[in-house]
Amino acid sequence: MPEVLVLAPDLNALAEGRRLPHVYSSKPVRLCLHYPKHDEWSPAYSIADTIVPWAYLWLAYFEDWLLTDEWKGGGKHPGEEDES
Repeated sequence: MPEVLVLAPDLNALAEGRRLPHVYSSKPVRLCLHYPKHDEWSPAYSIADTIVPWAYLWLAYFEDWLLTDEWKGGGKHPGEEDES
């Protein structure tokens, strides 16, 4: 399972004390890009066609979150109950 870490810029500093949205960890920042229980990714999939575009979208939603304080990227957040 690929892990995507953001080493720079410092997203925690950009968040100015707010808890980072939709991450598995904040030190280091490890992005939550898919829900493993829903089999959205497998080693048979191309990282270039899945993980890279998902990371790009996550960063775009993060930029919006910095301005609005609302996560619009959807998805399940780590720790949420699976309702299905």
